[in-house]
Amino acid sequence: MLGGKGGSLVELQQNGFKTPNGVILSSEVFKQYLKTNEILSPVKQLSGELNRGNFREKGEQIRELILQGEIENQEEILSGLEPLESPYAVRSSSVSEDSETSSFAGMHYTGLEVTDSRVLDEIKKCWASVFSDRAIVYRLTKKLSRYEVMAVVIQDMVDADVSGVLFTENPESGGEIYVESVEGLGEKLVGGEVTPSKAKVERQSLETLEQETCLSSTELKRLAGRSLDIEEQFDSPQDIEWCIKDGEIFFLQSRPITGDMNEN
Repeated sequence: MLGGKGGSLVELQQNGFKTPNGVILSSEVFKQYLKTNEILSPVKQLSGELNRGNFREKGEQIRELILQGEIENQEEILSGLEPLESPYAVRSSSVSEDSETSSFAGMHYTGLEVTDSRVLDEIKKCWASVFSDRAIVYRLTKKLSRYEVMAVVIQDMVDADVSGVLFTENPESGGEIYVESVEGLGEKLVGGEVTPSKAKVERQSLETLEQETCLSSTELKRLAGRSLDIEEQFDSPQDIEWCIKDGEIFFLQSRPITGDMNEN
């Protein structure tokens, strides 16, 4: 019900890892939205017809149906955001994403610096992105269900000084932690739009092996150490999204490392 991203964030926060404050709209909210707008049947029908020859056309039709609907319980959603501070980060959390065998990293929508007046539209964009071209093709390739549902994570926006991704076990060579970082927000890095700075840290000693990064040696060591704590929490090597603001580390996502990491 919380999706891959939402579920991992809950577990991280419950076990003492710093995450931005937030709320999660479960996948049931999405299902109810489709029913209330009477588009559940056409969305499921179009989903069942998806293939590699028509995914762009059919996907666009599905997204348009989702984006044109009205959120019936919008007052309830907005009141649920009162404990948070605007602007928000609005993030997709697909039910099938980030399992031991699949990763939808960068395929679904994320809205940043979202004000109260925009948040409902941004939620719909997250729902619609479960049928983005890349997500559809990925599900077809992985032989996953063509029809999928989506939860949405809404969090305080962290105006990060440094952001990045980290692999607790380098997919290309074992025994080291691999870190990529950029100054500011990390969405362009996750989406493959910018070239990051890189570093490698030895897993046992946490000594820096290579460093071309905007992180200080102290920040790099702290980040690497906490990432291994997260790996222990989830009991498998992890692909972690993180950011640092005023010296404080925030964790934005943790997912199992899959074979897709090398493919991506």
